[in-house]
Amino acid sequence: MKKQNQRRFLALLLVIALALSFMVPVIAHAAEEDNGYGNEWVYDEARVVSSETEDYIKSLNEEIFANYANKPQLAFIVLDNLPYNMDDYKLDMFNEYGVGTKVENHGMLFVFAINDREYGLEIGDGFTKGSILRKDLETDFITEDMKNSLRAGDYDTVVYQVAEHLAGLMADEENLVYAQKEEAAAAKRAE
Repeated sequence: MKKQNQRRFLALLLVIALALSFMVPVIAHAAEEDNGYGNEWVYDEARVVSSETEDYIKSLNEEIFANYANKPQLAFIVLDNLPYNMDDYKLDMFNEYGVGTKVENHGMLFVFAINDREYGLEIGDGFTKGSILRKDLETDFITEDMKNSLRAGDYDTVVYQVAEHLAGLMADEENLVYAQKEEAAAAKRAE
């Protein structure tokens, strides 16, 4: 009887060990996804972006932009310091993470390096070269309110304000505001 109980106990241990061995990869994968640096749309190495702002950006991408004709996507990288110059870094990260769908290529990646006091926006080739929308995206759109937030060290607010600004431009594009601007500009050139 004693040997039979020992065998049952050993069999139970073996079953538990096997079950745990199958769970380890699942736990490791979950840990990789939750890196503590934001969600899939925000990489916040500096840890200054609130979960509310991250949720707003995620909602823009998954609930609003996903329904737009050009399927824009917006991502943020917030760092303490740049590993190398801003222009090369934002282009490298834009290409590495594939911001923007392959067909429409309306991706936008805003990189913000706090200690370096640098920021930049990289945009996809789907934004037509020479268009009014592309010019608006390529223009430094940091407002006085955003600058005040930067001076106050309120980086979360700056990220939210940038997201809001870009969301407004994408809404104008979706609602054909930019098409009307292009038509008006073409008519003026034809005069």
